This record gives sequence, structure tokens and C-alpha cells, in this order.
Amino acid sequence: MINFKLTILLVLGANLLLGCTSGGDSFDNSDQVGSDGLSGVGKNLSATTDSSGAATLSFNVDSSTTSFQIISSTDSSGLIGLESLRAPDGSVVFDGETAEKATGQDLFDSAISVVNYPTLPTQPSVQPGNYSITLLAAKNSKGASLANAPINITVVQKSDMDRSGGRLNLTVIYAGPVANNRKSKDSIKSALETSGSIMQSAGISYSIKFVERPDLPSPLPNPLDRSNAQFYESLSNDAGARAIPLVFGVDLKGRGSRYDREYAITANTPLPVIPTARTVVAFSVLALARNNGEFDYDSDGDRTDSGQRFNDETKHMASVITHEIGRVLGLKNTVDFGGGKAVDNDLLSDTQSCNSPISCEIEGQTTHNIMFPYAIDLDGDNDFVMRDLISDQQKTIMNSSVLVE
Repeated sequence: MINFKLTILLVLGANLLLGCTSGGDSFDNSDQVGSDGLSGVGKNLSATTDSSGAATLSFNVDSSTTSFQIISSTDSSGLIGLESLRAPDGSVVFDGETAEKATGQDLFDSAISVVNYPTLPTQPSVQPGNYSITLLAAKNSKGASLANAPINITVVQKSDMDRSGGRLNLTVIYAGPVANNRKSKDSIKSALETSGSIMQSAGISYSIKFVERPDLPSPLPNPLDRSNAQFYESLSNDAGARAIPLVFGVDLKGRGSRYDREYAITANTPLPVIPTARTVVAFSVLALARNNGEFDYDSDGDRTDSGQRFNDETKHMASVITHEIGRVLGLKNTVDFGGGKAVDNDLLSDTQSCNSPISCEIEGQTTHNIMFPYAIDLDGDNDFVMRDLISDQQKTIMNSSVLVE
């Protein structure tokens, strides 16, 4: 049985309604999941940073808790990051530098910071008692200290002794013209089913609600741009707590290159369990459907994958969705590239890395992991390598997430 407790409840921002919901069909492939409960004690925990920009807050962890998430925030003029997390015995069990290395999330990235504990399978197990977290507020991404800044935290605790699996709630939002495109919606549903099959190897099942929002803009705004915070916070509030909004638009502002955010942007790693401006994953249908803008139609005219390894954009989309869900639950890319070589890798002992994109592509096992940073097109004709492998340590991290019920 998985139990949840919201120990500190904080409503972050206004719930802005951008339009009514329609087309709320859903499917649920979560056949065997435990029951859960979520309760709030109606208390906020807050502090003000000192002259060095630091603030320390304490919270109690129950004896049954196996993992927890801390969502920290400051006002819109500042940025926030973790300095340290101390266990009840006073030992430092997590710090900002390790958090960056473990998740790939920059320390001073936004006005919201999210910490999953444990983040790595090698970290000490959760102890009952009073934990303390020291947070830093900054004026900019370089960490210039921000004194007298308000700090608020929310802590969500989870009890799941075996961490063998559970249910993940997704709210899929068809945005703008996508809401009226039956072929695109059918391909997205098919991709979600394939992604769900991949995630079931980790014991995680999807429970999915579909929402049509033709009123939303096209292209979608960049979730990492702070000027779009109210837009995405509204979508997150509509989805509700412990629901992950997956927004599919015709295109997406701010998406990047082959090695980073080419098809989608996950606003934070890990994703907050409560609605915030950073509780969203946005996708570009145009990028996912490749150059011709139509799913499952390759330049050779083949609309099937019969006799071919992987030439189907819908299956490629499933790979992208699974990769982004990994980010949502706290996983980092197995390897990151820069200047034609590997510049970083995850901190797990059972995932493979490599020295360059070319060496990775030669070593097939590396490129099949769900957290390899991009899908390899073998012949330039949408013949992609499927990313569908999940290591044991990756499974443990994902099942520890408070988002998994």
C-alpha cells in the first residue's frame, strides 16, 4: 500500500482560468495499484532569507515515510536553490551540487525549486524525525545573494515499502489546432499506450485523462520563460495535485537542438507534485511528426513498419514521451554532449555511457536506454532506434517519486 501525506500546504500563485474544458475522455491501464490518501494539515512553513540570502526551515517526517518531495518557492523577483538537506541526526544527506549532478537541473533556475529524497539509490534511507533544509535565494543564475526574500516550502511524504510500482496520473491536453486534428490525437493516444507498455517494465501504469483546449495559443509558449508562469500554472491547477499535464501543441517556443529539447520541454526535473508554473511537460507535434507534418508517413511512402526496425513517428513519439516522464520522476540523461563529445553523465552504476555521439551510436545498448538524450535515426528516413530499456536503479528512482501512487 502507498500512502501520501501533505505535511505543509501552500498554494503557489493564482488559479487563472483560460477557458473551459471539453472532450474529457480518458483511459486507464493501471490494473494493479495500491490505495492511497492525501491530506493537508492546513499549515504554511515560511521564512525570510538573511543577509547572505540563506534561510533554514525544519519539518517533521513520519516513521512510515519512505520518500518525500520538498517544493520551495520565493517571489517572482528572485531565484531559489538548495544549499543542504540535513537528516534528524544532523548529517547532510543532500546538497545543491549533488542535486545538480543527479538531476541535471540548474541550481538557480527559477523561483521554484524541487527536491526528491532520496534522489539516488545510494543515499541513506529516510529517518523519522525533524529534517532541516537550507535554501538560497539569488538575484540571478550566477547566485548573487538576495537578502530579505520570502521563502515558502511544501513537503509531501510517501509510504511505499517495496517501491515495486504504482499509478502515474497524466492529464493530456490537446492545445490549439491539435484539439481539432483527429489524426494527431489518435497518434498521440497510440504513442501513450506504447509508452505505457515501456513504463510497465518498471511497474508503473498510466491513468490518463484527455482534455481538448482549442482556445490555447499556437505555438505553445516556452515553459522555461518566467513571463509564461501564469499560463502554465493555470493549466497545472486545472489538472490538479499529483496529475502531470502533458500539453501537445502544433509547435513549441524555446525547443532546442538534436541533443537537448528538440521535441519537448519538461519544466523541471523532478516535476513538482503540486500545481505550479513548473508542473508541466510541453510537446511540439510539428517536431514529432518530422518534416512532412504527418505521423507515420515516411519519404519512401511506407505507412507501416512491416519488415523494418523502426520507421514510425508514433513509436518515436512514444520514446520521447517516456524520456520526458523519466525527467518528471527525477531521472537525468545517461550522457550529455557538447562540442561533439560527452561532457556529463548520470550518477548511476547500472547505466552505460560513452565518449561521443558516434561511439554511443556504435554501442547499441547505450542508445536503447529511455534516458539516452536523443533518438537515433539509422538511415535518415525515420528509422529510429527505440529507447525502451530501464535500469534497476532507474526503476527505483522513479518508483520512489511521490508522483507514483
